[in-house]
Amino acid sequence: ISPRRGPGEDKFMAVYPKIDWSIQLKYGEEIGLGTRKYELIRI
Repeated sequence: ISPRRGPGEDKFMAVYPKIDWSIQLKYGEEIGLGTRKYELIRI
């Protein structure tokens, strides 16, 4: 695994650097399965 192992780093990109996983999320958003926009509320 590359140096991208720390908190907040993209673990999937570290393991599979040639795969762009964000395409799946973009497509899901386009067909109405949800949104990638959110507000993080710390508790």
